[in-house]
Amino acid sequence: MELPQQVQEFDWDDLLYSIASKEVIPIVGKELLQLSIDGEEILLEQYLARSLAKKLRVPGELLPANFDINAVAMVYERTGGEHGKIYTWIKRILDELDKRELPLPESLQKLAKITDFTLYVTTTCDSLLLRAINEQRFQGRSQAGVLAHPRHGMAKDLPWPIAELPGPYVYYLFGKASTTTDYVLTDEDHLEQVRSLLSDSNPVRMLFDEFRNNHLLFIGCGFEDWFERFLIRTIRNEALSAPRTGSDHIADRQIHRAKSLTLFLQQYKADLFLEGGPNQFVSELYENWKQQRPASSPPQTDSKPGNGQRESRAVFISYASEDREAAENIYKALKRAKLDAWIDKDPEALKAGSDWESALFRNIRNCIVFMPLISRNTQRPEGVFRKEWNWALKREEGIGESWRFIQPVVIDDTPNEAEGINDQFWKKHVMRFPGGIPDEPYLSQLTKLVREIRLQQQEHGR
Repeated sequence: MELPQQVQEFDWDDLLYSIASKEVIPIVGKELLQLSIDGEEILLEQYLARSLAKKLRVPGELLPANFDINAVAMVYERTGGEHGKIYTWIKRILDELDKRELPLPESLQKLAKITDFTLYVTTTCDSLLLRAINEQRFQGRSQAGVLAHPRHGMAKDLPWPIAELPGPYVYYLFGKASTTTDYVLTDEDHLEQVRSLLSDSNPVRMLFDEFRNNHLLFIGCGFEDWFERFLIRTIRNEALSAPRTGSDHIADRQIHRAKSLTLFLQQYKADLFLEGGPNQFVSELYENWKQQRPASSPPQTDSKPGNGQRESRAVFISYASEDREAAENIYKALKRAKLDAWIDKDPEALKAGSDWESALFRNIRNCIVFMPLISRNTQRPEGVFRKEWNWALKREEGIGESWRFIQPVVIDDTPNEAEGINDQFWKKHVMRFPGGIPDEPYLSQLTKLVREIRLQQQEHGR
């Protein structure tokens, strides 16, 4: 089947406008993962397949030409190999590559620099995209959020819509590599994962709402014709012919190889990049994005929180601006107890969308204890502290009961269960320290908790 003689040009204006409006979700695949390993330019998937065959001692004569991970797995299991070892070895091979600190693919670095993207979805299990974002936006610190939909474990949904995410997130749609079988490797894994995504009990409702309500940018997913159609239908979560708010933009080698796929996608008004491959697309995207940004507003990074504050401190003190004196009293007491704390010197100076908002969010996401100071001043209906409270309560959903993450402190005569204070706070063990002067037993207890959680985090490699 031949392509039509006149092919509609890619609509850069529409895509760039949507990106600037933070209404685009890039869905990134294996075709962007080009690495230089031992002097050879090779796709990560090819390297993993070769290395896996070697580690599992799969005879080369049993494998087809240009074999992939699925072929290695099929031959290995057919000859009596243990299923779980395939996943364990892929994780080990990826860990070995991470230790070598190879240069990251240029395309991933350019995508990471596009700061209008707040959510990246990856269809691979490696950490390359995550590393690129942390390198380009946070000077190598592990600050980007990570969410995953494992094959067997509990899937993590988005905490907020993408327009409200204050920092970048990476969502592993097919699970993140681990020593278990909780991530996708084989063709059968992919089918079962897509089936679970389509099920009525799918726990990632907000993620799928965002897929449906925003523009989807598929870059280098590289799946076979039939599965690419299936994946696009699954992610859109509705019939391809149904009217929708967002649109699909696709840059993939498969649309060059499979003409029937191209015609199929064009029939449903997808915007296809036919001038080159996915890496060329990313280069043009990044250059166009830079050019359309105002000269007075250069691309920002999230690497430096404001006011010179250091990130990832043990205690985050959240307070209303009127309670600054009490907040500083607690801050000084924690400092004397050798506890590092984070305090916003001017909580009412926050501007929506600023880098300072990202700094607040990251510190709440990384602190060990969130300490909301409750007073009559926090009964008012508006304030930055309310945004901080909501972020902390959302994070607490993924924390065990033994970890007292939120520790409310009343600093005046506000009565228990007073109106205007989040009900969840009153259900906790609320401390009362008038004027923000904590007692020594509390400081000792807090110090012990911080020490225990930090040891646990070190044991689990965080």
